[in-house]
Amino acid sequence: MEGALARAAAAREADLADLVEELRIPSISALPERREDCLRNAQWLRDRMQALGMKVEIRVKDKDRGQLIVSFESNDDFERMLEVLRR
Repeated sequence: MEGALARAAAAREADLADLVEELRIPSISALPERREDCLRNAQWLRDRMQALGMKVEIRVKDKDRGQLIVSFESNDDFERMLEVLRR
């Protein structure tokens, strides 16, 4: 647990910068003109999840409305890491 907390503290500034970067993407919208922003946010999430070792897929739910779904599945290493962090 101490190791996980130390790593979290060391990465705090970078993690905060990542969060702010994502929050700046106007990605919650049903407006067609925001579709590219929503796709950019989905790609942003995909990249971060893949860096954690997850298998990620971006799917279009409704082409007419441009609804996107980011689906992911984690691997065993990621599940073990989550279990350690929960303790």
